Amino acid sequence: MFVGVLTRNGVPHIAVRVGTTGIPALISPDAAQTLREHIQAACDQAELSRQLADRRDRKRSDAIRRIGACADASDTAGRDAAIIDAIDAGATFGDAANASGLAIEHVRETWRDHLGMEQGSGRSD
Repeated sequence: MFVGVLTRNGVPHIAVRVGTTGIPALISPDAAQTLREHIQAACDQAELSRQLADRRDRKRSDAIRRIGACADASDTAGRDAAIIDAIDAGATFGDAANASGLAIEHVRETWRDHLGMEQGSGRSD
C-alpha cells in the first residue's frame, strides 16, 4: 500500500506498508518501480491462470456434453474420444461414467487404452 513520498538525506523515498503488521518502510523510487513491475506481473499471471482455468472448465463441460450426445446416438468411437477429452480436461472417471451410462471400470479401460496408444506412438510426454 502506497503511503507517501518522503525525503531521506535529500533523496526522495516512497513510503509503503509492508508485511502483515503494516509497518511503514521507505524504498527508493527505483525499488518502487521494481515493486510495481512485480505486482503487475503477479496480477497478469493471476489473470492468465484464471483464463486458463475457465478454458479448461469449458472444455471439460463440452466434452461431458459430447459424451452424452454420442452415447445417445450409439456413436462408440465418438463417445470414447469425448471420454478421453473430458478426462484430459480434468473430469473424473465418475463424471465420464455418469455422462456415458457406462460402468466406471469401462471408462478406466478406455483411458488406459488411450494411454497405451500414446506410449506406443513415440510421444515423449
